[in-house]
Amino acid sequence: MHNLAGQNYHKMEKRIADLYRNELDYADNDLFVIKETDRMPDQLMNVVLDMELLLFCTQGRASFRLDERPVTLSAGQCALCPDYTPIHDLMVSTDLRLCIMGFSWHLIEEVPALVKQAWSASSAIMHEPVFTPSEGELKRIGQYRDLLLHHVENPDSRFRKEVIRLLFQTFVFELINMTCGRTNAAAQDETDANMLHTRRFFELLAHGEGTIRSVAQVAGMMNVTPKYLSHVISSETGHPPMYHIHLYTVRAIERQLRYSDLTIKEIATRMGFSSPAFFGKFVKTHLGISPKSYRIKNSSQA
Repeated sequence: MHNLAGQNYHKMEKRIADLYRNELDYADNDLFVIKETDRMPDQLMNVVLDMELLLFCTQGRASFRLDERPVTLSAGQCALCPDYTPIHDLMVSTDLRLCIMGFSWHLIEEVPALVKQAWSASSAIMHEPVFTPSEGELKRIGQYRDLLLHHVENPDSRFRKEVIRLLFQTFVFELINMTCGRTNAAAQDETDANMLHTRRFFELLAHGEGTIRSVAQVAGMMNVTPKYLSHVISSETGHPPMYHIHLYTVRAIERQLRYSDLTIKEIATRMGFSSPAFFGKFVKTHLGISPKSYRIKNSSQA
């Protein structure tokens, strides 16, 4: 995740305005707010932006696939869709109502303490993107959202942008506190070492942006043996570490092929492949088509 370039901001504002027309209530370089819509943002996967999507369902129900994960979002629930993650197989109820907030990592980076907490929560959120607040938590979320929307709805207020950004950052702290508290309570029977190593494993994969190639490589970064890491990740997630390594690599390749202007050779080099031929073989194995064919197919849908 990176901060938004100016040209991407203008693309973002235009694309979201095209998709939601008069529903876009606020947008700056790092944050947009749609206070109410009856549509899921399934087409936003084609926007060339590093944006996380925070969905608040106030009414109705939606089911979809977030990459390979089936997700169901109902009234009173929140969901976080990671940047560049496509939404597939969408089905919604006729009474669906959502509040949508999109934000860049740059907004998080403005508060160093928030960066640390966000990384700590990232692996748990990645595996369970839907959060069901308790009655008290739902009330607090509503208070934050109402206060933020109050400033969104007053475009002439002094320090509007600064207040909105600070409120959102505080809101993220609160959400992390809620989700991490729930995760820690649910994981009391797990060993601390396994949980820490699993979390660190996914943090390294996310930070590596698809350039990690082997269990030995990430095990060395964690100062553990490949055998130990394989045992921990398999027992904690139900999949061996290479499954996750390949998944992160494939996601990163898809992002590069969809959204970057780099040549296929340049992408192969940036991703750490020894040659374009080996890169092409990897893509064909995991995506079923060549890099060139994938880029043509998906650019025509953008």
